[in-house]
Amino acid sequence: MSTATAGGPEPRWKARGWRPPGGGRVLDATAARVDLRQGAALCFAARFRAYLGRVVREIGADPESCAFEIDVPAAAYVALDRRLDRFPGFDLALTWSEVHGWAVALEHDTGLDSTVLAYLGGPRVLPAPEVVAAFLDAVHTDADVGQLPPPSFRAAGRHGELAARLPRAAWPRRDAGSPAGPHRDPA
Repeated sequence: MSTATAGGPEPRWKARGWRPPGGGRVLDATAARVDLRQGAALCFAARFRAYLGRVVREIGADPESCAFEIDVPAAAYVALDRRLDRFPGFDLALTWSEVHGWAVALEHDTGLDSTVLAYLGGPRVLPAPEVVAAFLDAVHTDADVGQLPPPSFRAAGRHGELAARLPRAAWPRRDAGSPAGPHRDPA
């Protein structure tokens, strides 16, 4: 489902034309390490990237199918290989926003914005990956799951509060003998 570019295959989120709601910088979720020395926003980015990775593994999606942005409002997109029997001509996507949380949406080939089928809702904007996977499975098997009006968990911004809700990102350790020394997570 990806298109080829001179440097290799284009990520699926890019091929499908996803753009974050705030129009900000998009980070490829498969990118190498995020440098936490650049501040609290990147601390949130590192922790959210790890969380998104756990969600992607839990739902069985391809890591190359997702992207996120850390500008205001923070958002994420996961292109899915699944389709719904009741909408056979449409691709599915799993989206997240810091205001509304997780949603399952239909993708349009016409360049229109995606159409949300259901929001997860619930008590948390960052639920456990298992909860997100169960929601996606339920949408796939039942037309009447989740909620249609978007929940409003929080106002956009204050990403330090979101970072505090996420576990510290696990980073690969450098050898103690390397020139840079052992790696430490400054968050």
